[in-house]
Amino acid sequence: MRVLQKNGCEVVIPSGQGLLRRFAPSFGSREDARRLARRNIDAVLGGDVFDSIISNAAGCGSTLKEYGELLADDPQYAAKAREFCEA
Repeated sequence: MRVLQKNGCEVVIPSGQGLLRRFAPSFGSREDARRLARRNIDAVLGGDVFDSIISNAAGCGSTLKEYGELLADDPQYAAKAREFCEA
């Protein structure tokens, strides 16, 4: 975070975001993973506009990229999940 800030990037940590790996689809229930994905999507897409989403953990980053697939059948979140994955 300090490296990004030192290089002129504004760093925002959205309130309401949750831990990822604990509920990753491969480690827990898919419904828990979907619930957390919705929460994180709302935290990121619910207000400020971000140029990108950055994770410092490979497992978390790969889980974020699965949100589109994880919520593909959710009528309220499918489009939001695709938008989230494009960030």
